[in-house]
Amino acid sequence: MSVASFPKMVDPLKMVDQRVDLQGWILLKQLDRVQDYLLDNSGAVEVKLRFDKDEMGVRFIAGVINAKVSMQCQRCLQAVEVKVNSDLSLGIVFSEDAAKNLPGYYDPLLSHESALDLWKMVEEEMILGLPIAAVHQEGECEFIAGFGDCTDETERLGEKPANPFQILQQLKDKN
Repeated sequence: MSVASFPKMVDPLKMVDQRVDLQGWILLKQLDRVQDYLLDNSGAVEVKLRFDKDEMGVRFIAGVINAKVSMQCQRCLQAVEVKVNSDLSLGIVFSEDAAKNLPGYYDPLLSHESALDLWKMVEEEMILGLPIAAVHQEGECEFIAGFGDCTDETERLGEKPANPFQILQQLKDKN
């Protein structure tokens, strides 16, 4: 198993035939689309992939993607560290019909060419692994959840609050 910077392009069929295991790192700044979701692009994504065939002859890529990224907390709008841990199990197919016939435990990876962009594949899996709304853990957020004091300002001062229907009552009394 090689541990280094992760290759960008591979031939998936050749990788499956050779039963290759890959392990490496991709810098976040090299993944353009995922940066739209992050506060900064420092850090890297750890990727471990295995290319193989199962007992039914289905070519697949299985592996894990791990990263720590900085996103914006949707409660306090400050930075929050989010761990992305994504398991993937992709069946390599070359047509839509073949994708429909994959066993349910594989997600289809439609490949039209002999070259597969691994960085793009990892980036898509990362985006799917990000939370919809990143928030701090309970008690860590600077925002204090709650609705505050429900009493009206006039009640705190000892005054009786104005009746919003008072005008209607006056009109009714005139009749």
